[in-house]
Amino acid sequence: MKKEIKIFAGLIFILFVTVGFAQNTGKIAGKVTDEKTAEVLIGVNILIEGTGLGAATDMNGEYIIVNVPPKTYNVIAKYIGYANTVTRNVHVGSGSTTK
Repeated sequence: MKKEIKIFAGLIFILFVTVGFAQNTGKIAGKVTDEKTAEVLIGVNILIEGTGLGAATDMNGEYIIVNVPPKTYNVIAKYIGYANTVTRNVHVGSGSTTK
């Protein structure tokens, strides 16, 4: 019985650590379209400058980058055939999604 309680207590601890970590990060999400045609762009690489974080747009031109530490970033969009675009001063808050 003691072994079961230790395992249960360990799982509860992991749950609290995971929940606590999730609240200390935010998300960056958005949709990428062609400026002239408004057509969605699939497979655009969205990168947060100075980090290893990023995502690619899906079939709807949408992306979401999770587990982003709260801070202000520059976000870069890269796509073959288009000039790179930098969005500066993107603020990420704890527990929120920046669009």
